[in-house]
Amino acid sequence: MATETHRMEIRERLCGDRVARGAAEAALTALGWLRPGGEVRAEIRRRIAQDVYGCRADEVFLYKSGRAALRGLLEGLQSADPARRTAFVPDYVCNVVGAACRAAGFAVAEYATDERCLPDWRALEERVQGETAPVVVLCSLFGSVPAAAPEAEALERTNPRMFFVADECQNLVNASPVKPRANRAVVFSFNDKTCPGVMGGGVVCLSDSGEAPVFARAPFKRRAIGSVALAYRWMSGGLRAVGHGLRLALGRSGAYAAAEAPEFSTCLAPHYDLVPEPIYRLSAARAWISLRHLDEYRRLRLENAQALQAGLAVEAAVAQAGAPYLPVAAAPVAGRYPAPVKAAYGRTAHAAIPGRPPAVKVNVPHVRYEVRPAAIAQLTSRHAITDNRILHCMARTAAAHGYRSLILGPADRDGAVGTVALKACPVLEGGRRPPHPRVLASLFAGALRSGVRTFHVHDPDFLPVALLLKLCGRRIVYDVHDDYQASFQDRFRKRPWVGRWFPALWWAFEKGAARAFDGVVTADQHLARKFDGCRPVILRNYPRLDFTPPASAEGEETINLVYVGGVSRERGIGMALEALRRVPRPELRLHVVGTGREPDLLADLQAEPRVVLHGRVAWTDLRRIYVKSHVGLALYQPRAGFVTIDHSVKIVEYMAAGLPILCADFPGLKKFVEESGCGWTVAPDDPDAIAAKLRELIDHPEIRRRMGATGRRLFETDFNWELHERELVDLYERVCGA
Repeated sequence: MATETHRMEIRERLCGDRVARGAAEAALTALGWLRPGGEVRAEIRRRIAQDVYGCRADEVFLYKSGRAALRGLLEGLQSADPARRTAFVPDYVCNVVGAACRAAGFAVAEYATDERCLPDWRALEERVQGETAPVVVLCSLFGSVPAAAPEAEALERTNPRMFFVADECQNLVNASPVKPRANRAVVFSFNDKTCPGVMGGGVVCLSDSGEAPVFARAPFKRRAIGSVALAYRWMSGGLRAVGHGLRLALGRSGAYAAAEAPEFSTCLAPHYDLVPEPIYRLSAARAWISLRHLDEYRRLRLENAQALQAGLAVEAAVAQAGAPYLPVAAAPVAGRYPAPVKAAYGRTAHAAIPGRPPAVKVNVPHVRYEVRPAAIAQLTSRHAITDNRILHCMARTAAAHGYRSLILGPADRDGAVGTVALKACPVLEGGRRPPHPRVLASLFAGALRSGVRTFHVHDPDFLPVALLLKLCGRRIVYDVHDDYQASFQDRFRKRPWVGRWFPALWWAFEKGAARAFDGVVTADQHLARKFDGCRPVILRNYPRLDFTPPASAEGEETINLVYVGGVSRERGIGMALEALRRVPRPELRLHVVGTGREPDLLADLQAEPRVVLHGRVAWTDLRRIYVKSHVGLALYQPRAGFVTIDHSVKIVEYMAAGLPILCADFPGLKKFVEESGCGWTVAPDDPDAIAAKLRELIDHPEIRRRMGATGRRLFETDFNWELHERELVDLYERVCGA
């Protein structure tokens, strides 16, 4: 079933001031690299001591990474007290944490944690009580160290020789709630998740604790290799940031699938391994410039965490320290997240912990997350924006199920139907349509300006533009109303030199485009078979239950035949007129609702006094015509585009109005109409046969009433839109979550 979170969009927005500042800082890093290394490191130590942990500058020890810092601390602890032999680490941490402990000479003992990565405190207390001098590492992957302060203090009292290592897991923030104490040191790191830097870390250890972390000076060759690697990382990181910014500027925000396995560090490269070497000059220069903005990074991190929490319906509160990752659902929908999603850490590279949630990154320094209802826009270049299928079926259904719904298409002006916004794109001045290429260009520009990510396209001529939208990162659903290949065959039947190749060429293009889109909707089973490789969803043109009340025309002075749709000979209006002339009843009327482009046909209709031309009528106003009608006509001519249909919107509308139906005797229509008992079929190109059926319907009102009642009952039980709209909602859920 659909959930409310699937109807929310989490979007990435560039923080313009942060982008410009970040670019300037990256450029200044090269200048900072030229400063004396001692001065830069001294400034970093002073800022961290003063702004973050409230200690003295000489109690801050800087390393090339947080993992190197952890090893340096543990080696110092063991030097001060050789009895320290066991390090207790949580069962979710990265494999390098355990490797750092073992490299320092410790045996690693894992302790259990829950889904929020908080320890099982009672079990941990029982394990550390028997140890001579245990070292317990608390890692705040989701902000668990600040949240667990009371429990950690209670655990400290169980063994007076216990030493805590609070690993902040890239949670470096101003006024950190985690503080060093006599038996507690803090390990921190800074990189793109924190201040941001290239790669660095450190230890905060009080001088009166008697502990002194160990440093290992690397040989010149190793330092040179590490510097080159860091310079490459610095420059490539800048290029990635520029690329990310360009994608966001083009409206292509990132989407990331959750990892299928736990994350493990495999980058034991010279610049990123466990050897407790001092911080590199490039890392120090970048961190020195960035540290002054810790408050801003923290504020943005918290805002992003709250946005993600709202958009993903995460129930757990966001830690005030601003954890760099937020746990999300245990079984996330792939691709729904606008930030990198990592799997929960585990014991080994091949053994994940059941129930451990993935985590989504919340603190990208230059990106702000916004949460808003997911939007779906209907795009049409030829239909009216008030078209039944587009507005009342697709758009109203999207709005009713929590989506922000709008329609873009040519119209005289903007408007709204309920909560569905109607956007005139382009505006038709004086009712005149501009050249079609201009219509397509206006729709494309309007689609990009709308900020909508998912579009439902309703016209085949819009397919090239839809492919451009797809290239711009939008999601596309293609709605196939008709068999356009067969329609082209009919259109070019008098020009065989075109008809031999164009329909096949069109079908190849249409099928290829449909496979590139995110979803396909068809109006009947025949079209679904043609698009079988695209997983089509069949959504027939069924009206809503509130479309019209049943007809009550028995008291009318005239016998009213009604036709609704395009006014053309191929749709049977010419044959209906010929049949009308063969039934010389003065009380008979033919009501034609719709417009056409055949002047000779329109002239013939206007010349017949028993024909009433209504022109285009809004779908919501059709009921005033249906309630006074007696028979509905659907006399499609035997053309390739029609003989395969098994129903049409006008036929189901006639059923909804309780009208008996007289339609073409194509196999699908014969089964749908005649075998169900709601109407008759007739050879559509035989006006004499049509006239005979009309006489019988006119002369036998009881037959009309019986077939009309049968059609209305079938409409209410099987053929109304409300019974089938769930399939559209499921499609939108799948497409918007992809």
